[in-house]
Amino acid sequence: MSITNQDYVIIDFETANSRLDSICQIGMLKVKDGKVIDSYNKLIRPEPLYFSSMNISIHGIKASDVKNAPSFSMIWNEIVEFMDGNTLIAHFAQFDMQCLAQTLKKDNQTFSLTFSCSCRLARELIVADNHKLTYLSQTVTNFEYKAHDALEDCFATYELINYMFNNYDVVGLIESKFGYGKIDNINGYEGFKYKKR
Repeated sequence: MSITNQDYVIIDFETANSRLDSICQIGMLKVKDGKVIDSYNKLIRPEPLYFSSMNISIHGIKASDVKNAPSFSMIWNEIVEFMDGNTLIAHFAQFDMQCLAQTLKKDNQTFSLTFSCSCRLARELIVADNHKLTYLSQTVTNFEYKAHDALEDCFATYELINYMFNNYDVVGLIESKFGYGKIDNINGYEGFKYKKR
């Protein structure tokens, strides 16, 4: 599965603490032919239920907000249904995809997913002082949003990806320089990185 036809799912996670498998919020957008057709947003109860003050200061989610929320394993089937076999895109996918891989391995789930990274693509295509999503949203796409809310981050990522599709050969760049990253329950995380020559 590729993003040749601009069909993909944007995904973003927030975590409760420094552990990558402490997901406490997931946001997703389903994009078909370059248009958002559906969204998904859930708070998640991480196990163990521990929130660091550092992470709370970033996203504002506390243990009391998720004490009655489902665990990741409880909603994995509906997440898979939403993904519908599409390639995933995340901004700084190294973080989000490792969160997903480690959480699924902890839950003993079978999985095999492909992904791309909008941050890495932006570094190749857009000249900017930095390529954080907040900075690019302010300076390139002029999109206002609440940073570090998983679904809001997805919408900001969509605006950035849409901008790149409209102005650059994104698919050509992926296929010539990067290929697609992969995560599965056997090998875990395989980064979205330059192809070996």
